[in-house]
Amino acid sequence: MTLFETTALRTLDQLLPGQTALIKQIGGRGSFRRRVAEFGLIEGAEIQMIQTAPMGDPIEYQIDGQMLTLRRAEARVIVIAIE
Repeated sequence: MTLFETTALRTLDQLLPGQTALIKQIGGRGSFRRRVAEFGLIEGAEIQMIQTAPMGDPIEYQIDGQMLTLRRAEARVIVIAIE
């Protein structure tokens, strides 16, 4: 059993700067799911929260060496296990 399997599940918008998580499930529908999959947001991928905009939205993440910016509402439909 790995650390990720013993950790409580949360949503991506709950990550703090510098925290890394494992993507467990992608919510949403259609074009949103296709768009995030194109950027490497797939189940099992590791993602790190980099920073938020001054007003807290959007949020910048790093996945597979790429920077990705998501709205807080979009991040809220992605289930993660925090390291």
